[in-house]
Amino acid sequence: MADNGKLIDGRAFHALQHPLQRRRFVLALIFALLLFPLIAVALIFGTMVLIVPLGGILLWISGRILFAYFLGNSILASNLNYPRIYVIGEELKTRIGYNKTVNIFVYEQGNFNAFLMKFFFYRRAVFLNSELLESGVTDDELRWLIGRFIGYLRARLQAGFWGWTIRAAQKLVIFNIFLLPYERALAYTGDRLALAVIDGDISCAISVMQKLFVGRQLGYSVNPEGMIDQQRLVKGSIFAFLARIPSSFPHMTTRYVDLIAFAKSYYPAQYARFEAGNPGVPADVLSLGAVPRGSFGLWIAPAAAVLIIVAIGATGWYVAAHRPIIPQVTPPTPSDTDTRQEEAVAAQSAQEQADAEAARSNRQEPLNATIAEPDKYVEASPTPTLPIATSDGERFPYTRSRLITEQEAAAMSYADLRYAINEMYARHGADFAGQRAIANLFRQFEWYHPRTGVPMSEIENEFSETERANVLALAKYRDQRRASGER
Repeated sequence: MADNGKLIDGRAFHALQHPLQRRRFVLALIFALLLFPLIAVALIFGTMVLIVPLGGILLWISGRILFAYFLGNSILASNLNYPRIYVIGEELKTRIGYNKTVNIFVYEQGNFNAFLMKFFFYRRAVFLNSELLESGVTDDELRWLIGRFIGYLRARLQAGFWGWTIRAAQKLVIFNIFLLPYERALAYTGDRLALAVIDGDISCAISVMQKLFVGRQLGYSVNPEGMIDQQRLVKGSIFAFLARIPSSFPHMTTRYVDLIAFAKSYYPAQYARFEAGNPGVPADVLSLGAVPRGSFGLWIAPAAAVLIIVAIGATGWYVAAHRPIIPQVTPPTPSDTDTRQEEAVAAQSAQEQADAEAARSNRQEPLNATIAEPDKYVEASPTPTLPIATSDGERFPYTRSRLITEQEAAAMSYADLRYAINEMYARHGADFAGQRAIANLFRQFEWYHPRTGVPMSEIENEFSETERANVLALAKYRDQRRASGER
C-alpha cells in the first residue's frame, strides 16, 4: 500500500517529467507559433461576427449533454457508490497536485479498460470498465491506472497558456506531425507520475499494463521478456514510426518498456524485486525505452524543425526574389502616336500614310513599346550589343528566353533598340500594316510568317511575361535616345 501522506510537489513533478516532454514542448510550440497569427486572426474575426462565442456555447452545451448521458447511463463513483474508487481518485488529485474536478464513472463493456474524456469548457472524467472492480485488482493497481490520467492532466496544466496554444494549433492539423509528439510525451509523464504515487512499484504498474493488453484473466500470463523483445521490433521500425505519427498516444509496447526503464533508473529497489520475479528481463532495457540514448538523439526533432522552417523561408525568399516583376503598362500617349506617325510620313507615300493611319486607328496598343516604324529607323547598328545568332536571321533571339538587364539595354544603340523591338513583334507574326519596309525586312527570314489583319493588341497578348518585360525595358531606352536626338 502506498504512503498516502507523501505529496508530489513542484520539484518532484519536474524530476518525474519524461525527458522528451520539454524538448517536444519546444518543438510543438515552434510550429504552433507559426500558426498563431492564423489562430489570432480567426479568433478576432470570430469575435467580431460572434462565431467563436456561438461555437463555444454550442460546444459547452454538447459537452454538458454528453456528460449528462454518461451520468444517466453509468455509475458515478461517490461516497455512496464505489467509495473505494472515489477515495482513490481524490487521494490521487491531492498527491499529484491537480485541483480541478475529475469524475470517475464505472461502466460495463466486457473488457479490462479505462479512458479519459475531457468535456469542453466543463469537466474531465475517467471511465472505468466494471471488470476493473472485480476481484484480483488491487488498490495500487487502480491508483496507477487512474493516476496516469490525472498525471497527464497535471502535466498538461503545467504548460499554461503555451500549452493551450499548442492544443489550439492541433485543431488546424497542418503541423500535427510536430505537435503530437508533445502529447505523447505528456502520456509518458502521466505514467511516471502514477508510478511515483505507488512508490515506484513497477511490478504493480506492469501488471495493470498487461491486463490492459489482454484483459484481467490473461494479464498474469504475459511474459515481460516477450514484451521487451516485441518492443525491439517496434523501436527503430520505419513502419511503426509511420503508424505512430497520426496518434496522440505512444505505442503501448513503448509505454510498457519505457516505464520499466524509468523504474530501473529511479526506483532501483522496486526494480530489483521486479527483476527477481522476472529473471529474463534483458540488461539493455534502458536502450529500448522512449528516451534516445545520448544527447544527439534528443535534439534530432528540434533540429529537424529548425531545418524545415529555414527551408520554407529560403524557398519563399527564392520565389519572391526570382519572380519577374512586370511593370504596370500604360497606353501610349497621343504625343507618342503623333511622333511615330510623323516619322512614317517622311518615308512613305501619301497613300501609304493613309493606310497606316487606318491600320493604327483600328487596333488597341496596350504596350508603350508597340512600334511599327518606317524603314529608316529599323536599320540595326553594325555591331549589335547583345550576342546575336545569324543562322536563322534572328539578331536578338535572347529577348524571348531571358530578361534583358538594364545595363545591356543601356549599352544598345538607338537602331538596335528599335530593331530588337520590331523583331519581337515579327516573331509573333505582326504584319506591320502600312509599313512595308519593316515587313519586307523580315520577309527574307524563313521564321517570319505575317498574319494579315491581326491587330497589334492581339500580337501583344501572345507575349510571354519575359517578352513583355523586355519590350518595356527596350522601349524605355529607345525613348531616351530619341529624346536626346539620337537617330
